[in-house]
Amino acid sequence: AVAHDPNTARETDGTVPLVLSGHLHRRINEQLKLGTRLKVEGSTGGGGLRAVQNEKPEKVHASVLYMDRSTRRLQAWDEITLGGLGLTTAEVSRHLPEENLKKDAPVSPTPSPSSTPSATRSAARPTPSP
Repeated sequence: AVAHDPNTARETDGTVPLVLSGHLHRRINEQLKLGTRLKVEGSTGGGGLRAVQNEKPEKVHASVLYMDRSTRRLQAWDEITLGGLGLTTAEVSRHLPEENLKKDAPVSPTPSPSSTPSATRSAARPTPSP
């Protein structure tokens, strides 16, 4: 479901697995009481003049959602933050919903890129959750 105002979006709790919203110009990711995930996106330029009226340009936020084709549920999302108008910073972070993480599986941090290749590689491949 999609609703501009998060208060309206909350009314879908329990009827859909995911509801997208905006309006607040800041990111919120919340699991509602009846199981619906509420994702409020930041600002992707809709802030208009706020991008240039302050001393520092307003950051631009966007997310890429990865959905399971068969269950139509959210599998992961990337949060992207750009430094703002005229700035050259970009941050990307990957997130997994808690319900997609196995409780008995250890979670290891994602390695950061290096300038030299790693000497060892794991032969095991991760298996998707049922």
